[in-house]
Order: sequence, then structure tokens, then C-alpha cells
Amino acid sequence: MQAAAVPRADGHGSVVTVSVGAAVRAAADASALLSATDRALYAFAPGGTLKWSYVTGGLIDTCSPAIAEDGTVYIGSNDGILYALNPDGTMKWTHSFNTTSPAATYPVSNSPAIAADGTIYVKANDGYLYALAPTNGTTKWR
Repeated sequence: MQAAAVPRADGHGSVVTVSVGAAVRAAADASALLSATDRALYAFAPGGTLKWSYVTGGLIDTCSPAIAEDGTVYIGSNDGILYALNPDGTMKWTHSFNTTSPAATYPVSNSPAIAADGTIYVKANDGYLYALAPTNGTTKWR
């Protein structure tokens, strides 16, 4: 893992050094997206300035973001949720892989993949492969 000094995603203080967990992804606008061990996804402009950050509920250190043609960013988290973020870093929708009976958390530690029709494929740690609708994250099949 590599370390990077970035503005804090939680708003406390100005800079924090985080370990970069998974691979960096480049977006269509040439910005760079990286997941880090502080539970945040960071987007940097081509010049290196922070565009936005989004804090998830769990570690995202093993999951690389996937970027759809419309700029939607998908990132899985160890809190058992796949996050869909708009190109500006705001939340579009979430899909929880957690169950309520019995209570269990199924981390999403694998990077999502996007098909030509926009379907998001992701494996949660419950052992299933899921196909999710890009518009709202509903399960097409598992």
C-alpha cells in the first residue's frame, strides 16, 4: 500500500495521510479516483487538487471504484453496501447486502464491474454474484 496526504474527508482538520488501498481509477474527465483506508473515496482533478470525497460506513481498502459511461462511480464497502455516486461525489443510491434475520453483514470487498448495458455486477461476501440495475440498484438476479 502507498500513502498519500489528502484533505480529511470527515471535515476534522486539514490533511491526513491515508494508505491507498486498491488501484487508482481514471475518470473520463481525467480526474483520478482512489479508495483509502480511512473509509473514504477521493476524486482528484488532473492538477492534483481534491474535487470531492465521500466517506462510506466501512473500509474500502480492497475495492477499486468502477466508473460508468455517465460518470456514475460505484464503490463497495466492508459495511456491506455498494455505493453509487454521481460524478460530483453526491450519493445517487445504495444497495445493502446485509440481512436483518438473522443479522449479518456481507462486506463488498470485490470491485464492481459494469456491463455494456449498464448492469453492475458485484460479489458480496455472502458468496453470491449480483446483477444490479444502474438506475436504482435493485437486484436483477443473484
